[in-house]
Amino acid sequence: MTVAGNLAIWRDKYSVKAKVPNGDPMQMEGVAACIMKRNNDGIRLWLIDNPFAANDITD
Repeated sequence: MTVAGNLAIWRDKYSVKAKVPNGDPMQMEGVAACIMKRNNDGIRLWLIDNPFAANDITD
């Protein structure tokens, strides 16, 4: 995580395995990036979540 004042950007790899409504399996993986802002209580709130951040770099 990179922090600048009350703002932060976070990047992480993820992998998801699940079943779609008809029961077929699905798998997805990638790199997510999100921007957060710290509120007055010190809790980071998500402002932007991009689950396809790696696509933005490689396309």
